[in-house]
Amino acid sequence: MNKTENLHIEDYLRGKRFSDGVSVVYKKTGSVVSRIEYLSAMVNGKAVIHVGCVDHLPLLNKKIDSGTWLHSKLCERASRCVGLDINRDGVEELRRLGYDDVYHFDILSDIDLIEHEGGWDYCILGEMIEHVDNPVLFLSNMRQKMLGRVRGLIVTTPNAFRKDNFLFALRSREVINSDHRYWFTPYTLSKILALSGFKVNRIDFCHGAIAPKSKIKRIFYDRFPMLSMGLVAVAHPSCD
Repeated sequence: MNKTENLHIEDYLRGKRFSDGVSVVYKKTGSVVSRIEYLSAMVNGKAVIHVGCVDHLPLLNKKIDSGTWLHSKLCERASRCVGLDINRDGVEELRRLGYDDVYHFDILSDIDLIEHEGGWDYCILGEMIEHVDNPVLFLSNMRQKMLGRVRGLIVTTPNAFRKDNFLFALRSREVINSDHRYWFTPYTLSKILALSGFKVNRIDFCHGAIAPKSKIKRIFYDRFPMLSMGLVAVAHPSCD
């Protein structure tokens, strides 16, 4: 999100100003990369907590085999990557697979995040906020647990403006993960973060896995980033 062209966007995000047609300008900032590439670069050498590390348990083995399981990629690049998930069976399965630094944890009811000497660099919420019944309540609880312990938050979610949604709409069809509650735009993702007490540092677009030979797709998303498959928000907990 281009801060220079959206000087008053923070006021709208926090409800200090209102418009029924606020226009938000997004600036292209280089090539659009995949979600895994983006997150791998962000966590390189960092200490991170991955919330929702199990992903969809029925798809776990398929993602591991295809090299698209996010938690394994984060573990490869981070100095330490702790996995948390509300799915107890999923956590047990990960431990069976050799991932010992994973724990059953409920953001809404469990008290404290795991401690790490020097604190944590990031909490990662990868493709999970769209599964949460009340995202503002969830993120507000997340913020309380992060204060003084975790410096930053990275959230990824499917992009409501993704190209496929428009193509399906032309055929009067919706195709969606049956467990999703919401679609987010850059603005609405920033909105729930701001209402939850976070300061949004940046919003970026990302795509899914693209074969190395698919140059046309890469050129397309670089030219039209708002039609990319996903969104990434980087934020930090506000103290006010």
